[in-house]
Amino acid sequence: MKEINFITTENGDDIIISLCSQGTNPLDVSSFIMMRTPKFEPLLEPHERGICLSWEDEDDIVVIADRISINRNEIHIKTRNKTENHKFNIKQISDEDYKSLLKQLEIINFDKSAIIIKD
Repeated sequence: MKEINFITTENGDDIIISLCSQGTNPLDVSSFIMMRTPKFEPLLEPHERGICLSWEDEDDIVVIADRISINRNEIHIKTRNKTENHKFNIKQISDEDYKSLLKQLEIINFDKSAIIIKD
């Protein structure tokens, strides 16, 4: 399970949640990204709409979230294609980041395209 140290969020044309993991070198940060661009989604086929998931270095792969389970210790993301699941330890993020993450999940899931379970 990947350990997350902090998160970043963005609300603009894109709605973004980045789960960030820092290595031993402070400059060594990797991010798992959840993203939507609501103004362009009507142009997509229905099966292509939803919360897109990717690692920051995998631009060509589009995977859509189906179910997100979250509690104060971890977040578990299941995908529509059922071949990928992502589990992250979020114990180390601040309480402020956790509250921000919960709020941003509601924003990014504006059309209830994914099931979100908060424990």
